[in-house]
Amino acid sequence: MSTILERVTAVVVKEFKVDESEVYGDADWIQLKADPPEVDGLFAAIEQAFSIVISPEAARQLHDGTVGDLVKYLEERIAEQIEPVV
Repeated sequence: MSTILERVTAVVVKEFKVDESEVYGDADWIQLKADPPEVDGLFAAIEQAFSIVISPEAARQLHDGTVGDLVKYLEERIAEQIEPVV
């Protein structure tokens, strides 16, 4: 089973056509040479890959973030989905 970072990396590599070595936690979208519409496309691909919806507010915050910020956001969203109801 792959980690969230590995899955995000695979999507980023596919969407931005960059080398896997360029995708790391502190890499931001500018370093990955992605413009805002490309980042929006990445978020759409992430939503599909992870079966989630990224809210407009979260997308605005993530636009100014890094790969690591996106991974953290996904970890939190996934944890919310699998928390048991008591």
